[in-house]
Amino acid sequence: MFSWLYYALVLVTGIAACPYNPTRPLNIRYDNLTCPMPIDDLSQKESTPWSYTPNCLRPVTKDSSSSEDISRPTYCLYSSTTFPSNHGVSIITTPESASNLLSYGSLTNQSVEHTMKTSTYKIVEIPGKGKGMVATRKIKKGEIFLVDYPSVLIGVPFLQDVQAHHRRRLVKKGIERLSGEMRQAVHALARKGGNYLLDDIFAVNAVSVPLGEEEGDQAMGLFGEFSRINHDCRPNALYRFSPKTLAMEVFSYRTILPGEEITVSYTPITLTKSQRQEYILQNFQFQCTCSLCLAEDCSDSDHLRQRVGELQSTLRQAMENEYFENALVIAHEWLEMAEKEGIPPLMPEWYDVVARLSYDVGDLAGARRYAQLALNGWTKFGSSDDSELEAARDFVREVMRLPRDTKLKRKGVPNIF
Repeated sequence: MFSWLYYALVLVTGIAACPYNPTRPLNIRYDNLTCPMPIDDLSQKESTPWSYTPNCLRPVTKDSSSSEDISRPTYCLYSSTTFPSNHGVSIITTPESASNLLSYGSLTNQSVEHTMKTSTYKIVEIPGKGKGMVATRKIKKGEIFLVDYPSVLIGVPFLQDVQAHHRRRLVKKGIERLSGEMRQAVHALARKGGNYLLDDIFAVNAVSVPLGEEEGDQAMGLFGEFSRINHDCRPNALYRFSPKTLAMEVFSYRTILPGEEITVSYTPITLTKSQRQEYILQNFQFQCTCSLCLAEDCSDSDHLRQRVGELQSTLRQAMENEYFENALVIAHEWLEMAEKEGIPPLMPEWYDVVARLSYDVGDLAGARRYAQLALNGWTKFGSSDDSELEAARDFVREVMRLPRDTKLKRKGVPNIF
């Protein structure tokens, strides 16, 4: 469902991360999973997608009040030199989290090639920004034009629990296990001039992504191509990450013309101009000079973004409390405000939400209409993660098997407007 929550990770390590998909996180439901047994450096060797025996740390910290030792979770480095298509990836997380990734099929699902659509864009020097990504052909609205995979994924709890020198040693080992080409790509990424090279690279280029559905399953990911995309407060592209495929998909908000710089937003979309500038300066150490920030009067934009934020919060509350009629009205107003500000949602996702809300309020015709729009949208979108597509297909079957004159039972609490 719509859950435009953002993750502002200012870690105790001092490493900041671009929040994961500020506009719309990827929502996936995994049912009836069979989780493999967690594997660490003490496990018996068995068939796994990992190319090396895991290297593990078992950190212990002192309780500030009693001075007693407190054991932290075990963290291990898992590396695959073949996923995907010999790209290679190193992941630092708990054995349980790594087991979850295997249960999703993340490391064995190679149905999608590691796609760098270089005919679509090129990496060039952008005045005042360093390197950036520029379109080399017309990119249609809603087109996925880049599929990137992480070179390194580091669980956020690891960064919080493990001392800096141990953390750096394990991260360095993970990067050393990448191919020469991938190591070179990591070291070529932008930096800010700090004392520790890898900390520096992660601070400037890492993005937070979900490793699963649990709230704490967040990781910092380093992507060779995706990291070259610069920020704009009114971007022309969006991104989404799937823990099921470990794919970062970048798609166009609107039509992008040849020669136009491709941009994404590093900030939550609901922030005002002053809030965005403070956020960017604090987390990424640069001053935004996009057209929206340079405009003399941003009051209309600020008002719309604040209203979008209010509607997001109200919509979540209405759905959680089963005020479905209210939620349906709010969803339509949210779309109107977001489109007016030029920050619309991914439409198949919006259609899906409205279809299910229509069903909940007893509107079978509306449920059918929006369910079919959602299915058509996900089919056209062509994501490497087919979770939403399959869910939309199942819902269409459910509403289409009902006779047209079926009277649906209204669910939830009556309208409170």
